[in-house]
Amino acid sequence: MLLRLSLVLLLAAPTLAAWPDDPTVNVPLSLAVGDKSDVFCVSDGQGGAIVAWEDTRGGDRDIYVQRVNAQGAVLWQADGVAVCTAPGDQGLYHSSTGTTGFAPLVADGAGGAWLVWQDERAFGARLRDVYAQRINAAGEVLLAEGGVPVATGAGMEDQPTACPDGAGGVIVVWQDKNTDPVFYDLHGQRLSGAGEPLWNGGQPLPLVVVDWNQDGPTLAADGHGGAYLAWSDGRDDVGDVYAQHL
Repeated sequence: MLLRLSLVLLLAAPTLAAWPDDPTVNVPLSLAVGDKSDVFCVSDGQGGAIVAWEDTRGGDRDIYVQRVNAQGAVLWQADGVAVCTAPGDQGLYHSSTGTTGFAPLVADGAGGAWLVWQDERAFGARLRDVYAQRINAAGEVLLAEGGVPVATGAGMEDQPTACPDGAGGVIVVWQDKNTDPVFYDLHGQRLSGAGEPLWNGGQPLPLVVVDWNQDGPTLAADGHGGAYLAWSDGRDDVGDVYAQHL
């Protein structure tokens, strides 16, 4: 009887985690050729994580993503799912005025994630647009191949950062030189879960348009479909801090 009970308990025990406890052994998410950098990670809401990075396996800098579950098992395509391999470089991280933190990868609340990035496909180096893509829990991209345009003006769009809107969509804010060819202002847009722009008739919405640079935008969801925005501002001094509620 004791032996039978022991067997039952053994069979009912949860599967042991695959995460190594040796600091010299880790879980590889991508070992493809090329440089991989600027790594970002969010929870998948199910005990695992979704990880995105910039990847040069194709020559230019592209964006790939991978998901790992709570047990340390890699769930999606080996070496990562390609999010954007359009011509030119795509960057999850860039600061033209110093080192600041962004959130280009945010959970979508349904086991997947949103990614936003600066994109050089239209202009080449030193000029950028902003694009976005949504990926579901199975590792499938949900929007147009290569992502949907968020801001594609003639001026520089830079430093995109995002937060979820609580309804499957995403709010994106970036630096923008379309209203001022010299200094950066801040513009924003909200995308529905299907990638449709919801603000300002589909056009980027000017959020902060004053003299000198507005830098390092950062967002936090307000729990009601909007967001709080904070940034470094040079209008009166070398760098003050301002905030706004969207």
